[in-house]
Amino acid sequence: MTNLCRKCWLAFLALSLSAFTVLLKLKAATNLKQSPFLPPPPLRKVRMEPYLNFSITTTWNSTPIAQPFNFSLEAGETAGTDPTNPPVQGLTVNMDLPFFGVDPAPAGPPGQPFDQLWNYEVFEIFLLGPEDRYLELEFGPYGHHLVLRLDGYRQVAETQLPLQYTARRTGDRWTGQAFIPFDYIPPRLGWMNAYAIQNVSSSERRYLALYPIPKDDLAASLEPDFHKLGYFKPLNISVLYPAGWKQPLPERWSSRAAPVQETPVEQT
Repeated sequence: MTNLCRKCWLAFLALSLSAFTVLLKLKAATNLKQSPFLPPPPLRKVRMEPYLNFSITTTWNSTPIAQPFNFSLEAGETAGTDPTNPPVQGLTVNMDLPFFGVDPAPAGPPGQPFDQLWNYEVFEIFLLGPEDRYLELEFGPYGHHLVLRLDGYRQVAETQLPLQYTARRTGDRWTGQAFIPFDYIPPRLGWMNAYAIQNVSSSERRYLALYPIPKDDLAASLEPDFHKLGYFKPLNISVLYPAGWKQPLPERWSSRAAPVQETPVEQT
């Protein structure tokens, strides 16, 4: 083979290799929906987790139960009080729970706060921040709710706060959804627990807990007490939001007010 032919052959191979490389880039770009000749788009700030899912599977004193009580937390928002106001940010609570129906429906109108809702069939969530500042949320299968803001152990600063909450009963289950604005949630939220109370029969009232009292500690806890903050466990809601998100500082918690009342010990 002459030198001229050899040079032509090498040039043809180099051109073919270049064309093959371009074809590979085009194929990869088609799969990635982007041009190989442009820089990749910036990463989107997507939520890390759409939901935080939980199941209550024990009584308050660590005895297993047959039917789990399932609920989840997700990032939520609702329209502002005025069309010109921005949306209100918060958490959405979703519930899917067994319905026993032994307790009567509370006498108040559904969708409104109902005092001492803990005396009925109820599901509760406690959201805790530093310095024993926490929010107690109670939800009933008939659409009633009760929200208490506590600034210190059992020290109620506000009660019967308004809330967006709906519930629906279907056979032996009930579902509910509530929106909790960040203005209600204690600053630097970091711990939680959840509970349920119901009469499973005319003679048996049952108290359940997501994070129950360990059996080794039961000697000092003869009765259920939902305000035992030392048994709460960490909650990280930042995984529901884009990277770098920080919890809004709620004006409602900006100062420490004198307690409106102290919750009675017999109230769980």
